[in-house]
Amino acid sequence: PIISREVHTVLVSAGDRVADNLVWSAFAGYSYDRKNFESITVTPSKLTFTGLQWGGELIYEPAADFEFGVRYASSDTSNRGTANSLTQLSLFATGRF
Repeated sequence: PIISREVHTVLVSAGDRVADNLVWSAFAGYSYDRKNFESITVTPSKLTFTGLQWGGELIYEPAADFEFGVRYASSDTSNRGTANSLTQLSLFATGRF
């Protein structure tokens, strides 16, 4: 179904370089779906984007124009997965030119 959303999000993030070629970052926040918030109790199967979210990543930069790393993210912001949560673990590579 087509759903109209108005999602407001507040995030706090931190990160630092722990070595010449190693960087970490983390975030935590909360999202609020103003248009669909009250419908959760009436229609539990309706998708909503209200809830906590958090995650972090570790990035290795072997060269100035290339990096790769691992990213973890979790959220209680959708009606998917187990207990209305979504958890992701991903590997990534980025090249700049």
